Amino acid sequence: MFGYQAWRDTKLAVIMFIHNRGFTEVVGKARAALEHHEQFVGWGGAATDSELRATVHWKGDDQRLADLNVFLVSIPRADAD
Repeated sequence: MFGYQAWRDTKLAVIMFIHNRGFTEVVGKARAALEHHEQFVGWGGAATDSELRATVHWKGDDQRLADLNVFLVSIPRADAD
């Protein structure tokens, strides 16, 4: 995703559709992955349990910040019990 942003972008969003019964576990893994990313700066206040809000910086420019929202959407499988 970071390769597609323009220098002027300060608001970034990712929507992830999850076909998984362990949705809470997926949210936790996404949180951990983002927190350990080299461009991660800090957390923001999320509106729901299925949203992650973070501040990130541009690669190679620690002073240029952007707000990243990750929306995780649970999509039930048609073959689920």
